[in-house]
Amino acid sequence: MTRPRTMILLLTAALAGSTTAAMAGPPAGHPLAGGFVDAHLARMTEQLSLSDSQQAEIRAILDEQHQQCDRERQAMRERIDAVLTPEQIALRDQALAQRMERRLDRMAERLDLSAAQRDEMSALLQEKRANPQITRSEMRERIAAILTDEQRAQLRDGRRGGPGHPGPRF
Repeated sequence: MTRPRTMILLLTAALAGSTTAAMAGPPAGHPLAGGFVDAHLARMTEQLSLSDSQQAEIRAILDEQHQQCDRERQAMRERIDAVLTPEQIALRDQALAQRMERRLDRMAERLDLSAAQRDEMSALLQEKRANPQITRSEMRERIAAILTDEQRAQLRDGRRGGPGHPGPRF
């Protein structure tokens, strides 16, 4: 997995995570939480000197587990929604929307997103929220398509403004 793809995956996971209920994600530290499939695979590859075929097989396993977690989160969300009142659902959705806006603002600042790019990202995240069937890889590709070459390079390099500056955190 290339570094740009890793960063885009992390970006996608962070943004997609902002659109789900706080209770609905894997617990902190879970190897699949926050889009760490690539990081987990990279660590395994480095530590175990995995071949390309092993990486592909392990990626398939991790991706399937990740999809299973997504399905379980969606099922849990539906069960929770069945318990909440319409007013409580509206309050939760409002809080999620505010959190998404804050994350988009931070991303816009760190990657120097234009207003149009920010609007496209916002629309994409709202679409994901309305249609949980959109896959993470599709989200990753669609986010990459919104970014310029320079912005993708910033993600690939993991920093903004040169050495000593932390990479994007969403």
